Amino acid sequence: MNTILVVDDEVEILELFVEQFADTRLNLVTAQNATVATEMVVQHAPDLIITDLLMPGIDGIEMLSQLRKLQPDMHIITMSGIGNEIYLKTSKMLGADISITKPVDFTRLKSQLKGILS
Repeated sequence: MNTILVVDDEVEILELFVEQFADTRLNLVTAQNATVATEMVVQHAPDLIITDLLMPGIDGIEMLSQLRKLQPDMHIITMSGIGNEIYLKTSKMLGADISITKPVDFTRLKSQLKGILS
């Protein structure tokens, strides 16, 4: 079973991911900030991380840079609200597999995950 770590400072977004992935065979774990996410990476060794880019403290761009140094082969999807395309482009340049906008199209995301995790 693949493990996915979702990182977002908004509890509602994390709850939405849990709800949307309840019917899948994926193990979903969540974190509300990059510090907790880093601990979760060590604890759960996720196959993929989905992270928001704009968060207080260590943002998603910095977290992406740190993760790429620690685990260059980890799959990472970045997300941000519409209007933040510059952050999404930056994350792609730093090695994100996919960048998506909020609100998330979960049907499309699940399809993309099949390709990444297979």
